[in-house]
Amino acid sequence: MEACFSRKDIELTDAAFLNRGRWGNADLYRHRAEGRDWVVKDFRHCPPFVRHLWGAVMVHRELLALRRLDGIDGLPQGAFRLDRYALCYEFMPGVTLAEATPEQTPPAFFEALEDMVKQMHARGVCHLDIRYRRNILVLSNGSPGLIDFQSHLSATRAPAALRRWLEAADLSGVYKHWHGRHPGTITQDRLALLEAADRRRQWWVFKGYGLRVKPKRRQTYTSDIEKKE
Repeated sequence: MEACFSRKDIELTDAAFLNRGRWGNADLYRHRAEGRDWVVKDFRHCPPFVRHLWGAVMVHRELLALRRLDGIDGLPQGAFRLDRYALCYEFMPGVTLAEATPEQTPPAFFEALEDMVKQMHARGVCHLDIRYRRNILVLSNGSPGLIDFQSHLSATRAPAALRRWLEAADLSGVYKHWHGRHPGTITQDRLALLEAADRRRQWWVFKGYGLRVKPKRRQTYTSDIEKKE
């Protein structure tokens, strides 16, 4: 998508900050243009060596992922590059999973999130940071959303075994949140995938990605579904 506003347009308005990034992270702010609200993810405030290297690369990477995923409900739409240091996409109103109540996220919410993640995988994109609750949105209509594809990997040309491993890592994030809020409603096969993913995560060496959170002890998960049958 072509840019529908410029950095100068933003500077002439009172853009609302959504989150101020630290020295190595992007600022997020909200800008209204052409009757729509946009999220601007901007690395321009970062130190020069971060802005020119890390920031520019992250903008390019995330833009590639969002363009590939365009058209999937619940994922950022209309993405374009503002300039070398900033990415824009349509704002999705709602709250993060960290802020939402269990009543706002019934089992049907996680079923819809699971389906959305599988649609994402069908287009060859693995998010890899779904365990972070602030990357999951509860949209204003109650449906799930997913943001921040900065850490994604493309699995299109990956070996089948690696692709299954990465996809399972994403799904395990969905199932972890699902079990945490409604443990009696998740099936045993989903819990088996979650436990297997937890065992593999201890070997992931890159800190800062959703795959690398080594638990202090082996976690176990239970479901009441099989007991009721």
